[in-house]
Parts: sequence; C-alpha cells; structure tokens
Amino acid sequence: MSTEWHRAIELHKRVKGKVTVYPSSRLRTTDDLACNYFPGSLAVANIIDKDQDASFEYTGRGNCIFVVSNGSSILNFEEPNPYAVLPILEGKCLIYKTFGDINAFPVCLEAKSAEEIVQMCRFITPTVGGLNLSNITSVTSFRILEELQSTLDIPVFSDDHYGIAVALLGALKNALIVVGKRLQDIKITIWGAGKAGISTARLLLDAGARQIVMVNSHGILTPANPFMNQEQAKLAERLGIDADYQDLKLAMSNADVFIGLSAKDALDPDYIKLMNKEPIVFSMAMPEPEISPALAKEIGAAIVASSQFWTATINPIASFQVYPGIMRGALDVRAAAITTKMLLEAADGFANSVDQNRLSPDHIVPPIFCDETTPRIAEAVAQAAVEEGIALNPIPKNKVYAQTWERLYGWRIV
Repeated sequence: MSTEWHRAIELHKRVKGKVTVYPSSRLRTTDDLACNYFPGSLAVANIIDKDQDASFEYTGRGNCIFVVSNGSSILNFEEPNPYAVLPILEGKCLIYKTFGDINAFPVCLEAKSAEEIVQMCRFITPTVGGLNLSNITSVTSFRILEELQSTLDIPVFSDDHYGIAVALLGALKNALIVVGKRLQDIKITIWGAGKAGISTARLLLDAGARQIVMVNSHGILTPANPFMNQEQAKLAERLGIDADYQDLKLAMSNADVFIGLSAKDALDPDYIKLMNKEPIVFSMAMPEPEISPALAKEIGAAIVASSQFWTATINPIASFQVYPGIMRGALDVRAAAITTKMLLEAADGFANSVDQNRLSPDHIVPPIFCDETTPRIAEAVAQAAVEEGIALNPIPKNKVYAQTWERLYGWRIV
C-alpha cells in the first residue's frame, strides 16, 4: 500500500465523515426554542403552505443540494456498491462547501434501475435547491439526467458528465490561443466514449467544433462500428464519420487535439507523431493517464495536460475546478435548469480565470486553489440563466461574483 493511500485511510478513520452539520442559530433559552422549533417553525410552515417557493426564503433549501448515487460506477469496481460510494460522495460534498460554500449532502441509494433513482430523486427534491448525480453507470446516468432535467424545476447536474467537459473546453480555448488555432478549424480526437467522453464531445460541438473523431474500446464511432451502446450510436450519427471503425491511425492522423478519457497507457506514443504541428495532448484517464505528459512533450506535443492534480503535473485539469461555480451560480439566481448555454459560459469563466496576457504552454488553466475560478464561473452561469429567462431570482451583473467572493473569502468587494 502506498504512503498516499495509507494517509488517506488514516484521515478518513480519524474524521469519521468529511461533512457535518453546524447550527446557524443559537439554542440557549426557551425563547430560542420557541422561535427555532415550536411554535416558531409552525408559523413558517403556514407561510410555505400558501407559497412553496417561500421555502427558499425561510429555510436553507436555496443553498442546499444532494449528491446522489447508487454506487454503480466506481473506478475499478466490478459490482455496484452504494455503501462504498459514500466516501466519494462525502469528498464531493466537501468540495462543494470549500470551493462554493454550498451545503451538500451525500445520498446513497440502494437502487439498480434508472426508474428507481428518478423516483427517489423526485421524492427528496422539496428539501433542496439542486441535485448532483454522481458515480452512476454510463447509459443509465444519461437517462436519469435527461428525465430529471425535463421534469424538475431545480438545477440537476452531473459532475461526471459535464464537470470535466466544461473544464476541458475552457482549457482547450486557452490552449488554442497559445498555438494560434481556432476551434472550428481543428480536428479533435477523443479516446474514451463513456459518459465524460460523450458529454465532452457534445459540448465541443455546441461550442463550434466541426471535426471530432471519437474512439471507444473497439474503435471509431461510426455507423459501421457494431460495438456501440445507445448513447454512442446517437453521437456517431451526429459526428457523421464514414470510415473503417478499426482504423485507429485514421483517428489520430492530422489531429490537432487529443483528449483521453479512457485508461492508463491506452495511447500508442507513436500516434502523436501522426498529429498536426503543435499538437495538444490532454491525457485525462484516472488514476494514471493514457500517456504521461512528460513523454507526450518529449515526442512533440506543444501543450499537455492531465487529471493528476495531486502531483506536480503541468496544467492539471479536474472537474471539481468548475462544478462548485456552476451550482453556485445556478442556486443564486434559482435557475430552473442547467442549460447548454450555462455550461458554455462556465467554460469561458474557467478559461478567463487565467490572465489572458500570461497564457503559455505550461499555463492554460488556473491553479487548483485559484480564488478567481468559482466567482467567475458562478457569475457567468448566473447571467446565462438570466438571459435565457430561466432565473426565478434574477440578479444584476457582477453581483453574483461579488457575493461569491464574500462567501468564500470573507470580505466585500466594493
């Protein structure tokens, strides 16, 4: 067992839960009891009974989310385990609180079907202002996400789908500025066609990319590939590639960007030599990348990035850099949904968290603990919701940025 694993295990044993509840109101006298509990709570219940939206004003609902999973998609786990996913969900809740000042709580479900998960999420929504789906097997998670987004009037998000997609788009925008290329002119190869890969491809297409080649464990996603699930087949139609699905060299030939969302050592280093000049290589597999950033640079990559934020890697990219800001902005304006426009604006907010005058091959993403990232993303997401007319609590420009800064860092921007 590595030292890092040992330290992590000891930490979890010591803290016994990474999230907890602290009172926001004192309880020292009978008057305190009367106001906070009974009959005070009944007085507020009567108000909410006449207007359920008042729950956002008189309770903690507006700053509370559930992070929901049935444990069916845990790295290197063969069988679903809703008990084993708890420390992972607690970690995400800790991220939400630390980086977004959002009260997030884990909800582990003993559920196997999409229908069961959807039903449970509907049952618990009166408690919260938003939902985050996590660690749910790929095809099932798409069905759940789409159904909940279409039927609930609160933001429903999946960090496994769009957290990494937003971060990758923002990083790619900055990388393209450095190498002097445009998104609409380049060829992008995505290696890995799970929920993160499919969601990234969709977002890149929505952002203006015109040529994307996606590879699953059997080959290129084309109508000729017989080894595709339902979501992969739908994406293959949208990508419109007419080629031999087994021609992986074709996937990499003349590519400007490689995005890996697959497995350790999945990329043959020689394939980088098939790419266009000044190639961009984002090897994002966890816990170890498709190709090491150092080797990719040695072979000729102009810009590299990976998901290994816990090491001294160049350009670390992680979903948790963006999802607290996305949910923060959505909650603050009480957005009724998370839309594509909000995700695209979040990517711009992430990209602009880096001083555009200081962009370089080794500096295309903000530092992990950058104090600009969440406020910028929250502001961008909030204003996108206002512009789309889905914000039930529209807020003037720059106010969400200022409020978020004050929440996180304890002082007001004048």
